[in-house]
Amino acid sequence: MAYLQFIIGNYRSLSYGFMLSLFSTFGQTAFIAVYGGQILVLYNMTPGEYGLLYMLATLSSAALMIQAGKLVDDLPRVLFTGAVLVGMAVACLAMYAQAYIQSMLFLYLTLLLLRLFGQGLMSHASMTAMARDFNRNRGKALSIAAMGHAPGEAFFPLIAVGLMAWIGWRESWLAYALVCLFVVLPLSLWLATKPRQPRSGAEPQPSDAERLAESQGWTRKQVIRDSGFYLLLPVVFAAPCLGTGLFFHQVVLVNEKGWELSAFASGFTTFAIATTTFGLIGGRLIDGRNARWLLNFSLWPMALGFLLVSLSGNPWIVHALMLLVGITVGFNHTIGTALWAELYGLAHLGSIRALTSSFMVFSTALGPAMMGLLLDQGISMDRVMLLSAVWVAVTAACIPLILASIQRKRPDLAAISSR
Repeated sequence: MAYLQFIIGNYRSLSYGFMLSLFSTFGQTAFIAVYGGQILVLYNMTPGEYGLLYMLATLSSAALMIQAGKLVDDLPRVLFTGAVLVGMAVACLAMYAQAYIQSMLFLYLTLLLLRLFGQGLMSHASMTAMARDFNRNRGKALSIAAMGHAPGEAFFPLIAVGLMAWIGWRESWLAYALVCLFVVLPLSLWLATKPRQPRSGAEPQPSDAERLAESQGWTRKQVIRDSGFYLLLPVVFAAPCLGTGLFFHQVVLVNEKGWELSAFASGFTTFAIATTTFGLIGGRLIDGRNARWLLNFSLWPMALGFLLVSLSGNPWIVHALMLLVGITVGFNHTIGTALWAELYGLAHLGSIRALTSSFMVFSTALGPAMMGLLLDQGISMDRVMLLSAVWVAVTAACIPLILASIQRKRPDLAAISSR
């Protein structure tokens, strides 16, 4: 089915997912990192110290996600959406308040709130809604909703730089809080109020086998006891871990290479185009085959990108890096939720995804902290990128073995997403 016809038939539900993904940028590392220089100066920290504080805040948000994310199963969509967006606005106001409360504890709490409500719960609400609202076209729905990340990553940092120059870095966070309260909140609530009603023929009906397999979903306790779940965690979260580390320490890479910061910033346009394009391609591939099949190929582009940037000092290598990382991230945006729905069904998807989101947030805390500690020990960013390339490549090589092991234990998977 053409994407245009699909969007027209389901515009309201898809707009809800896209909107939350877009404005989750306020809590994403690539956006917060724009303010890293100001925070380092304000609190007189080294990159390693800031990375550790950021890790602690992110880990705390990951722990809270396990319980907070369950509420998406229990609360009406409107109520859950409203609570999350109010929380996001409070987090932005807390960053603005750094002008009046200069405390490491307060900075930690501020980063915790930004990570919990931004990267954590806003993305969680978006992806869970798409997985529940769609079956045969779940891949397309997830890819379209995830497209919201791309313009956020491409343009919000530029907007942040402009606002810092115009009204000041703290005051820019006040502007973000007002946007959340008076633009994003009412629009998202309006989109969430009406149940999805696709036009006739907008989506093929699932087969009886698919309905049965997905409706009889696993509970979170059952998932925790599944060995296959733990085998997949390092695979699914390698990209967010190392990609976040790269973006968090982008200034270190730029300085080491002798590049202008604008050279690296220009690569985010390439990154946005790649994540959008390959997110859509990934959605079609998942609908045509399944998320497990696409997982086999998803990590290799990132491994190649890290290898290239470790070997070259040419500023134009940034675009190759961002293209290849963007391919992996675009696939990853779509694979994650679809994979858990295929493996464990829809009945308790919110609770299960809250657990996996907490692990994902943990992985994004680990990346900046690990890289920061290596940098503090005098290891070059080139060497860090080479080590990252090896890590991703080894993980990618293990995927077929992991999936084969899961398939042997789970013959019921043949009934799910086997188009």
